[in-house]
Amino acid sequence: MAAAPSATTHAAPGTVRPRHRLLGSLALVIGLKLTVLLTLWALYFSPSKRPQTSPETIADELLGPAETPSAATPLPPAP
Repeated sequence: MAAAPSATTHAAPGTVRPRHRLLGSLALVIGLKLTVLLTLWALYFSPSKRPQTSPETIADELLGPAETPSAATPLPPAP
């Protein structure tokens, strides 16, 4: 009785084993996805694209810029 072929048998010279072809395809797809994700990160989420988050900037956004007394309403004349 002949033994059933296993995954460890050698393929004929000049042919590509299916497992090697699958690993090559997976490596290519994973490499392309990683390239796309890194490109998206660089274009939209990198530190240079982030807004200023200082306390003053956040306060100005939430409360509006602080008005100075001279720019708000003129003071009434002294009697």
